[in-house]
Amino acid sequence: MEGEACCLSRIVEVKKKYGVYLYLDEAHSIGALGKHGRGACEHWGVDPADVDVMMGESAGICDLFC
Repeated sequence: MEGEACCLSRIVEVKKKYGVYLYLDEAHSIGALGKHGRGACEHWGVDPADVDVMMGESAGICDLFC
C-alpha cells in the first residue's frame, strides 16, 4: 500500500491558532509509523491529546499506545 503522510505537527499548530477540531484517521499508521509503531502522533512528536477525534481500524486500541 502506498500513501502520503501530512506534517501532523504543523497541522496541530494551525489547529491551535484557529481553534478548530482535528480529526486523524490512523487506519494505516498504527504499526507502520513511529519508532515503536504507535502511529502518526509518535512519528511527528505530537501529543495525542492535541487530536480531537482519532479514528481508524486500530484506533480502538490506541489507548494502549498513546
